[in-house]
Amino acid sequence: MRYRLWLVVVLVTFIVAVNPAWQPTAQAQASPLPREAFIGTLRPGTGYHSMGMGLSKVLSDKLPMRVSVRPYTGPSAWLPLMDRGRLEFGAISLNDVIWAFDGNPAFVAHRIKNVRLVARGNWLEGVMGIIVRSDSPFNKISDLRGKRVTSDFGPNLIAGMLVEAWLDSAGMTWDDVKKVPVTGVVPSATALQEGRVDGAFGAVPYSGFIQALAASVPIRALPYADASPQECARIAADKAEKIIPASEVVVFARKNAPVLKGAYCSIRHPSSLVAGASVPDEVTYQVVKTIWNNLDALAPLSPWLRGWSQKQMFWAKATVPYHPGAIRFFKEQGLWTAETEKRQQELLRKTQ
Repeated sequence: MRYRLWLVVVLVTFIVAVNPAWQPTAQAQASPLPREAFIGTLRPGTGYHSMGMGLSKVLSDKLPMRVSVRPYTGPSAWLPLMDRGRLEFGAISLNDVIWAFDGNPAFVAHRIKNVRLVARGNWLEGVMGIIVRSDSPFNKISDLRGKRVTSDFGPNLIAGMLVEAWLDSAGMTWDDVKKVPVTGVVPSATALQEGRVDGAFGAVPYSGFIQALAASVPIRALPYADASPQECARIAADKAEKIIPASEVVVFARKNAPVLKGAYCSIRHPSSLVAGASVPDEVTYQVVKTIWNNLDALAPLSPWLRGWSQKQMFWAKATVPYHPGAIRFFKEQGLWTAETEKRQQELLRKTQ
């Protein structure tokens, strides 16, 4: 019996040795990457979902690792998972990351200490803080005084903060309008479509749900600070940054945004890719390197990925700590400086 068992062991060992199909590939043996990783995004129909889908496709195509998207109602739904090491990556507004890391009580129940910046993404340009129906009498933010405006937006803090920034730019607050709570950005658009509100959060003009809204009813974006494009340039950036971190006041005009009827005054803020602090350094290093080297492949996959560039990906004045894997890559590119390292260490002390 022992002889037979020994013979079986010898035969199996011989077969594995001579048959490559029974052996792990050299790539699998050498790869330090996990078999699978996930990117948290917003729901389908949003720019963050399309951005995450594009990133997941290119990363899955270029790396020996399958990357998939997990949609959520908002960043505050998945950031606690990342904080506990249960989600690897996330596509998110840079503002949301800053609020989460700083512990904005309107955004998260507690500080998300374990979120790390991987790369800054595109500028979210053409933000329409408040939109109205084109057949309405409302042409300025101040016209909405005492009128119905969508509010709350469930876990999408950025939407409420953007509406607040628009109101603030015209010297108004939430107390100057009738708040109509909604559960998200898509329900906000639906409320405007159905005539239940006079003003709603507009997101960006190339978002899928906004384009669908515009195909159903005529809409108009109210300019930031009630300013004309000519007056927009004179508005100080810190006016917008007071409510929306890392934002800029800009004139927006783009032919691929038919929702708009010409140039208008707006603000812009950047998207970002983040990772959990527990994600292995090599994984994040390979992810940021792959994105850096494949921007041409990413651009056709989402309007939001067209604005990604090597120049844009590194944020020297970050207010959220970078992931060590990203630091390693940016050091290789000669972008990491002594000043950036000092800032990094100051931010890491906040996590203790």
